[in-house]
Amino acid sequence: MPPPGAPARARPTLATLQGADVEWRRTITVQHVQGEGTTPGARLSIARWTPAAPATAGPHIAEAALTEIPEHLLARSRARRGGGAGAEASTTPAKATSAEAAPAASAKAAPAASAAPVAKKAEPVPPWVEAANGRRKMPVWATAALAFLPLFGVMYMTTNDDPPVTTLGPLTTGATVFSTNCAGCHGATGGGGAGPALSGGAVLGTFADPADQVRWVLLGSANWDGGTYGDTKKALKGGMPGWATLTAGELLAVVRHERETLSGEEYDAEAWQAAVDKLKADANPTVAAAAEEYQAVIDEWATLPAGT
Repeated sequence: MPPPGAPARARPTLATLQGADVEWRRTITVQHVQGEGTTPGARLSIARWTPAAPATAGPHIAEAALTEIPEHLLARSRARRGGGAGAEASTTPAKATSAEAAPAASAKAAPAASAAPVAKKAEPVPPWVEAANGRRKMPVWATAALAFLPLFGVMYMTTNDDPPVTTLGPLTTGATVFSTNCAGCHGATGGGGAGPALSGGAVLGTFADPADQVRWVLLGSANWDGGTYGDTKKALKGGMPGWATLTAGELLAVVRHERETLSGEEYDAEAWQAAVDKLKADANPTVAAAAEEYQAVIDEWATLPAGT
């Protein structure tokens, strides 16, 4: 280097030095480039020319060690100083352009890859939810049927009437009482057994007046006054229980069953009213008291259809 204050000399160029009678040595240095605008992992090759024997080559040769800067770096520097990128794009070799484009594309893809959403870990499903999902679903037709149920209920309540109240007539009641209390002695059809026969008009031959038969059934042989009973004056032998335990309606009903159903008599309201009046005047207080209840029964019979 010249001493301070000495006039400056023009630095020889690479062409001038290569024309001198000096042996030159070229050294290539590869450096990793880092900094803004550079591609990670990029390398720069720098060629440096130095004289093989600097001590004998003269002072201007000794100072002439040159560094060869790649042309694309010089073009980039000129483009930046000129304020535009057009010169750099036109002077940069195709190889450098393609080399820069690839890292740029990878640099743009890197943020996109890093911004990719991370899949969340699936949360465990509670057992009750899993059981509900696995349960067999209700079919569509069942849903429609359930929707129809309220309408069916309204139709059922508005269109169905209450069942008619069936009032048992005296003949029906009498048949029930006979089969329960009398059939054991007189037979299921009144043909007789331990007791005398009642069917086929037999009971009508013994008791032509309904009042006499009612009195016999009420008192029985144990409470009967006299040694004979009935129109035929049959001897009292005992064995006929009194049925004061029956209600007034049941006792008159079983008498009508024996006279009408078993022996074929037709119901005569006047005859029965006369029978009750006769019983009301009976000297036996038990018979007279029961006759008051019998009156209410025959009054009710008058409101029933014939043949009941």
